[in-house]
Amino acid sequence: RVVIKRVKTGSATKLVDLGIWIAIVVFVVAQFVEVSLFSIGNIPITLQKALAAVLYPFSAILMGRIRVSRYMVLFALALLVSYTIAFLANAYLPPEAGSAFIVILIGFAGATVLYTALTLNGEKGFRRLAYTWLTFSVITALITVLQAVGVFPFLTVPEEHLQFREAGVGLYRGVGLKFDPNFQALMLVIGLAFALSYVSTAWRRFVVVSVILLGIIGTFSRMGLILAVLLIIANPVVRALNGRRGFARALVNVAVLILVVSVMGFVLHVWAP
Repeated sequence: RVVIKRVKTGSATKLVDLGIWIAIVVFVVAQFVEVSLFSIGNIPITLQKALAAVLYPFSAILMGRIRVSRYMVLFALALLVSYTIAFLANAYLPPEAGSAFIVILIGFAGATVLYTALTLNGEKGFRRLAYTWLTFSVITALITVLQAVGVFPFLTVPEEHLQFREAGVGLYRGVGLKFDPNFQALMLVIGLAFALSYVSTAWRRFVVVSVILLGIIGTFSRMGLILAVLLIIANPVVRALNGRRGFARALVNVAVLILVVSVMGFVLHVWAP
């Protein structure tokens, strides 16, 4: 762990809190937004890379310390080694090699800054992460649904790739503000997990879960839908096992959910085989 010492005052505490917020928001933005700005050689410069390069160090300075997890270090090293072996196996470094390494390093930096923010702020920090992720999930889900029905433009998909976003019968695979609909679906699934865990009011949870689930459906990602279903099925069962509601009622809910999702899966298969 690397620690930058600072005298603890009221102002310093506010700066630490600001640094925590910046770390969380920038990390979440990077997961939901992918906007290309320009390229340096074969390395594309995106909005999230630019924000990360400027705001991750700034947030670390405000927080006054950096905490590095050895597991994240090992994971980053494993990615670097695996990418290097894959490139060397082809006997040359493709143009995208440099970009891949930069993405790994920026991802490691983001995970490290976020880890620092969460460990400094405890449960409050994780709750901040959850609600920030939920906010972006709801906005992204709405954009994804509108894209699926052809109302909202694909701002982050080049025109030559739009044909690959067609899902049939006049529908499209929504991507939100990313390029890959499957990746965006995964981010929405994480948002769904946060909604099931952190939205306490029943009607609000129903609304948020419904919107995010519609967003996942709008990506036409089968894996995203499967993961969403597993989450929704597991939630009442876990609550029942914890004694929060009757087990029989939980089983009924699960049966209804399986029926609904089976119908949705059949519809998706017909529309986007």
